[in-house]
Amino acid sequence: MSDQKRLIEVHSGTSHDVSFRISSLEKTFGIGLSEEFRGGSTIIAEIKDIGEVEIRLHPSADTGEFKTGYEGSMTASVQGWNAIRKRIILGASD
Repeated sequence: MSDQKRLIEVHSGTSHDVSFRISSLEKTFGIGLSEEFRGGSTIIAEIKDIGEVEIRLHPSADTGEFKTGYEGSMTASVQGWNAIRKRIILGASD
């Protein structure tokens, strides 16, 4: 757990270009969710060499092309850690 916390602290807020493959698309929810992502969607995806991640999308994001199996890339920043699912939470940049 301390490794994940260090990873989050070091990379928090820093934008990265990420390539991913979608496993599923869900509505974003959670306690303490920032207004920036409230009402949006969350992509559950695999990122090579990282594993499964959550990518939170803004409510205004066009999710039409995001289907299971879709492969793509976007700019996102580290937002936190989902301790229950044991995966990194990313937030999509505009």
